[in-house]
Amino acid sequence: MAPLTPRPLVSIIGGSGIDLEPMLSKRHACWPFAACPGLASATAPGHEGRFIHGEASGVPVILQQGRLHFYEGHDYAAVTRPVDLLRDWGVHTFLFTNAAGGLCASAPAGSLMPVAAVRTWPFRHWPGRPERLHPDLTLDTGTPPGCYWWVPGPAYETPAEIRALQRLGGAAVGMSTAPELQRCKELGLRAAAIAVITNTCGASGPLSHGHVLEQARNQSERLRRILEKQLPRLARI
Repeated sequence: MAPLTPRPLVSIIGGSGIDLEPMLSKRHACWPFAACPGLASATAPGHEGRFIHGEASGVPVILQQGRLHFYEGHDYAAVTRPVDLLRDWGVHTFLFTNAAGGLCASAPAGSLMPVAAVRTWPFRHWPGRPERLHPDLTLDTGTPPGCYWWVPGPAYETPAEIRALQRLGGAAVGMSTAPELQRCKELGLRAAAIAVITNTCGASGPLSHGHVLEQARNQSERLRRILEKQLPRLARI
């Protein structure tokens, strides 16, 4: 691929059902994952699997719509391949978003939780899995920062697992972001993460991926406003 102009500085990664495209004031190019060397197509519902090169708040960005997961059958190299591509295209700062379940009162359904730390559930298909990660940047969303627990999925947590994560200090739980954040650490790239809390773990009633997608879409406009305000500062750091 030819060098991108203007050279993107920031990439914003949209999680399940999160619609960030309206924050782009300009669109220069758009291409699917399948058009990128060594990158698999996205298969999870709510993940379009494409990149949009454009501008938001006057900052050259690449919006990544959707991502890849271990539970789709990918290994670590495949899941984190988008980070490598974005680095090659000029990105130096990553803003990861994800849909997550809330584990405590400080992260109720409908909140946007800045991720202060990431902890990872044991998973043998991730060689060299770090037990704990810390994003380089923490964004102000009006919700207290908290610890995000990564689990491989794709099943939702049992009541016993929820209680264990709560005892271990978890504020939210989800199935993404940790591998990509680790790859940013390996490549010396800066990253921040925001968990869109779509449900309260352990609440009564059935939980479906459709419900998660609907709640993520409902919080997308508020998330876009927060990111639009902070992008210029992040691009200058």
